[in-house]
Amino acid sequence: MLSSSHPLTRPFLIGLIYFVVAAATIATTRFGGGVAWIWVANAFLVAELQLRPRREWRSSLIACGIASFVATATLGTGIAAALPFMLINLGESVVGALLLRRLSPSPRPLETLGGVFAFIFSVGIVAPLVTAPLGGATVALTVPGVDFAANCLRWFVGHALGALAFTPLFVFVLGGDLRRWIRSLTAASATEAVLILTGVLATSVVVFSQNRLPLLFLPTLPLIVALFRIGAFGGTLSVVIIAAAGVISTGQGATPMHFIDGTPGDRLQFLQFYVAVLVMISLPVAADLSQRTALLGRLRESEGRYRLLAEHSSDIVINLDVEGRMRFVSKSVETLAGYIPDEMLGQKASEFVFPADRGLVVGAHASAFSAPGQVHIIEHRVVAADGSVTWVEASIQAIVDEAGQPHGLVSALRDVSHRRGREQELVRQAETDPLTGLLNRRGFFSGVDAVLRSHGDAPRACFALFDIDHFKKVNDSHGHSAGDHVLEEFARIARLVVRDDDLVGRLGGEEFGIFLKGASFDHAVMVCDRLRTTLASQLIRSPDGQAIWVTVSAGVVPVEPKMSREKLYRRADEALYRAKAAGRNQIGLAA
Repeated sequence: MLSSSHPLTRPFLIGLIYFVVAAATIATTRFGGGVAWIWVANAFLVAELQLRPRREWRSSLIACGIASFVATATLGTGIAAALPFMLINLGESVVGALLLRRLSPSPRPLETLGGVFAFIFSVGIVAPLVTAPLGGATVALTVPGVDFAANCLRWFVGHALGALAFTPLFVFVLGGDLRRWIRSLTAASATEAVLILTGVLATSVVVFSQNRLPLLFLPTLPLIVALFRIGAFGGTLSVVIIAAAGVISTGQGATPMHFIDGTPGDRLQFLQFYVAVLVMISLPVAADLSQRTALLGRLRESEGRYRLLAEHSSDIVINLDVEGRMRFVSKSVETLAGYIPDEMLGQKASEFVFPADRGLVVGAHASAFSAPGQVHIIEHRVVAADGSVTWVEASIQAIVDEAGQPHGLVSALRDVSHRRGREQELVRQAETDPLTGLLNRRGFFSGVDAVLRSHGDAPRACFALFDIDHFKKVNDSHGHSAGDHVLEEFARIARLVVRDDDLVGRLGGEEFGIFLKGASFDHAVMVCDRLRTTLASQLIRSPDGQAIWVTVSAGVVPVEPKMSREKLYRRADEALYRAKAAGRNQIGLAA
């Protein structure tokens, strides 16, 4: 970028460059006394205006206006047309720059596809189209024998071609991109760039130095190579090289343009069309490559951060494809589950999930695919390499492609075994009777409800309600400590006579409940009677050493189809009442 400490140095340099470019264009492309067949100077001014704030435009416009006036007066159509041409050229540049900024506010519009189309429309079409009638009229009025319509068309085509072909190059130079690109070159990349651009030049010279074969398609090959290997600057410079070779050769003699039957101006006009096609090819490709390069850079940065976090996090990070197969597993899986990450790749994640939880995990994955923007959080168990089971919290989100379609999942697994253990302990404490260690009323009936829900209309089970006989008398005669000892002894015996998966609970005071899963009525009665007789024969001593003999009464009821827990309890209570009414120390059966 041009810079200097003196405030007049930059405008002077801008004006000088504009004059040199304008003078070279007039000297090499002006035929028949009319306008130049290609106009590059405005491309330089548009690039300058595009890169600078509007408050700084005045000095550049004044400098380029003076340069335009001098170039036209000394080398062009004369002093009479110098002032009108100066105003028209400045106006065209301002119109193009203002419209481009409105359509694409970015200072670097050529780096996006939308900006490229905005550039073509504003600078390559609208601006020269607006000024073409004024330019053609000025030439027709100041140069005798010059046709207005022909020069109007030449103005539009020449200015449009100059703007499209050369503005990107000037943006690179004035914006400092060229300097940064040169600084970024390594020996290998510099050699490659020189070889590719030399290939563009050599191909262009070969194509335009003969008129035997129509080889105009050949320069597109090194042009595409330059776009992909050097980037936007390589493509832009290649178009300039091709255009320069074509203009010089066409002006000197035999070129493929001589296949066209017409004047030198007609051949040059076709060359303009040819270069314009190259520009239309290179600019969108360069913009798309620029976007992809920037995106690739951001992806590399994001991947670097992602891998750094994944490799040093205690959470397990997993990437899955659409079939649920693992494409990446972080190293933390070795610590949490004992697996080697590389050996897990290609396997389905569900294979490492506890079998009872696989349906939950598969459903969460499906939900994540159906709602890519949401994070789905579930808790499930995983099976470690040693066969142990660990609770994890999984945060699952879909990964989408450019079209917004999910093409995989990312899942972060956090070990929550300790939290689950604490929660389960709190639940256990909340549902446990502190004296006997049995389930309390809440925990017992919660378990009964779960069995009733999970076994449909008629689970095979029985419910028994126990009540210690004359328990108040024990407390009154021996004290509450002795009473507590009696309750503890009943709980001990109850655990001995039932199976591990049966439910035993203290429902309140001296009342206990037993829920026998999968037991027939006869079997339940037998178990309850064994508990009754064992307690009756048990000698219990109070804290002061006195012997205590207690008995228990019970009511037993089978679970019937669609029986609610409330009805089950009521019928057992009725059976217990009958046992007590019949003399206690016996089992009452449901009516």
